[in-house]
Parts: sequence; structure tokens; C-alpha cells
Amino acid sequence: MTVRRLAGLALLPVFLTVGCATHYIRRDDGRAAFFLRCPGAREVALATSLDGFTPHKAHRSGSGQWVATVDADRDFSYFYLVDGKVFQPDCRMAEADDFGGTNCVYTIVP
Repeated sequence: MTVRRLAGLALLPVFLTVGCATHYIRRDDGRAAFFLRCPGAREVALATSLDGFTPHKAHRSGSGQWVATVDADRDFSYFYLVDGKVFQPDCRMAEADDFGGTNCVYTIVP
């Protein structure tokens, strides 16, 4: 094996564990399903202000996509935990949290 190929293989785990991308939400009958595309993740959870940011385990739905569903009958803030680390995707609305960061905001549109 060449040095170049070995270097490429050494970097592969780095590329697989970073770069969570697409994030979207589907609403249905008082519930919201949160979808996060994060192919390199081993574990994903969604934490919301609805219950004091208790992590809700997401399940893998294929092709590196993760899904977590919560009751969504009012506005709340949220973030993801990807392999135990806080991850905030690009979101339309965000608010400051108590730790100098930000959380995404889910709003019910009338």
C-alpha cells in the first residue's frame, strides 16, 4: 500500500464522524419527527426544552439518516447530541442558551 493510500485511510474516520448535514422536521397530528443526516454517527439523540432537555434516542432510518419523534403541541427549543456531543444544525430560528451557545427553536405556525 502506498503512503498516500495509508494517509487517506487514516483520515477516513475523521470524515465519517464530522459533517452532519441536512436537518428537517415533519409535523403530523401534534407530533414532530426530526430528521438529521449524519452518516458517520454511532448514536444520535434529540434534546428539547419540553422536558428539561432529556435526550430522546433517535433511530437510524437508513443511508445515514436519524429520526427522533416528540410531542409538539407548543413552541420549544432543541439541539441534537451526536456521539455524546452537542450539535446544532442550521435552523431558521435560534435563541441564546444559558451556556453561551444557542439552541434551535421549534414554533407552531398557526
